[in-house]
Amino acid sequence: MILPLKTFLIKTCLVTFLLVTSVWAQEGTLGMISKEMFPENSDWEKLPDSANYTLLYADFIGKKIEKDNFQFNYRFLARHAQSSLFNTDFTKDQLNSPNKFILREFTDLTIDKERENSRSELTPSELKLSYNYQDFKLSLGRFIINYGQGQFYNPINPFSIPTSLMEINEVPLAVDGLHLNAYFSDSSSLDFYLLPDKESQETSKWLKFKINTEQTTLTFVAGQDQDSFKYGCEGSLSWDPYLFYAQIVAQDKLENDNSHFSFDKSLGAERQFTQDFFAKFEYHHLPNYASARREFFVLSQEHTFALLTRWQLHPLYKLESSLLVDPENFFTFLFLKGIYNWKANLDFSTFVKGRIAQGSDEMTTLQKRIGKEFGLLVQYYF
Repeated sequence: MILPLKTFLIKTCLVTFLLVTSVWAQEGTLGMISKEMFPENSDWEKLPDSANYTLLYADFIGKKIEKDNFQFNYRFLARHAQSSLFNTDFTKDQLNSPNKFILREFTDLTIDKERENSRSELTPSELKLSYNYQDFKLSLGRFIINYGQGQFYNPINPFSIPTSLMEINEVPLAVDGLHLNAYFSDSSSLDFYLLPDKESQETSKWLKFKINTEQTTLTFVAGQDQDSFKYGCEGSLSWDPYLFYAQIVAQDKLENDNSHFSFDKSLGAERQFTQDFFAKFEYHHLPNYASARREFFVLSQEHTFALLTRWQLHPLYKLESSLLVDPENFFTFLFLKGIYNWKANLDFSTFVKGRIAQGSDEMTTLQKRIGKEFGLLVQYYF
């Protein structure tokens, strides 16, 4: 009975995906691009009739190698992107997904090849050597910094990515550097990060202190991340069957020799309604969203309401949807993803994402730049 059900689910997933993406692809997205985006480029009218991307990801997660107090972790990520926009000057900014997988890069280990209508790349997303001694852990190399309750955005973590907006939401962006972790007790810990970046020629220095009780968790952060000094906190409360959280981060950003002070704020609530259905609601306020770096997909407006739902349709198959709305102009972004656990060490995901409502004429520049993406993610665990 299981094998026929597997076949049915695969065919249903693929047919649905192909139908949705083919209809979406025919719409085109030229209307998202305006002259004000490229004021110095007189050839903006020569853009193709579509800003769509077809993507293929392969994620290879290696086993931990342990000996005595040492541990080595490795992981590789490959991506192939196909689009008619690759023969224009605007490609890298039009791609929703991150333009690079290493957010703070000390050494370039990426192998890439760009053709007329495509780009392929392979990079180690984790190469980390760790040493454990009692309640201390020192890590050096390339690793992932993953903390914060926000599913769409974490102001307290400038080294993460809005995971639910990514077709590779199990593959956060990585950083190069040093990480020192110390546990003071079962309920408190301290993390220090030192992250050099060759592109900006600056080194990020970041502290995180976490303390938790049975129902509450408090996380405090402070540090310098490139041209900004940030400090803030997150508080979360587990009140069965709900989880609530709030984040606030102050940042003093130096821009053109001028200092800009602002607060980023996030609120969220989640609940596991049934064994098979999960939902999460979030609100984000980013006053300086327009000046955010385009290394990765950022929220494209000052205010954002977001809803994540997850359905476990079968023990082997689940469906996720992410909906983001700008309350000021009702610009709406949708991301659909189906995940199929083929084997214990092999997963397949199909995804499609893009705007479903343009809203008013007063779209932000980032909203106009959002294209449509669809494709396949393969994850293999060694």
